Amino acid sequence: MGAVAAFLLNHKSLIIIAIMALALTGTGIQIKFLKNEKAELVAEKEQLKTLLAVSQANVKQLQSDIQSQNEKVEKFKKDADERQAANQVLVKKAADQAAIFKKKSDDILKRQPAPNMSSCDAANALINEEIQNATK
Repeated sequence: MGAVAAFLLNHKSLIIIAIMALALTGTGIQIKFLKNEKAELVAEKEQLKTLLAVSQANVKQLQSDIQSQNEKVEKFKKDADERQAANQVLVKKAADQAAIFKKKSDDILKRQPAPNMSSCDAANALINEEIQNATK
């Protein structure tokens, strides 16, 4: 052990330089790995930026499409409401007309034929009377 200790003591500058050289080499290798990792991360960042831009453009397009569809749905609803209101007026008119026709038919059915006429003649007279009423 004495020879090794003597060698170490006599060449301590050389040993320190060797240790420093190894440390510098290790640091250089580590820097090289870190630079490669940085380059990979920068490239990945650029890819992610591109994907983000595409994604944001897609989101804007989807928002625009949704807004357009919502406007169309609102227009359809408005048109349907207008048609429903117009149809309710027509249904009311038809119901009123049906009531008038029902009353007329009830009045016709309540009439009694003249006792001196046959039922065919009475029906014919009733038809002729209604034709005259319709032309007035």
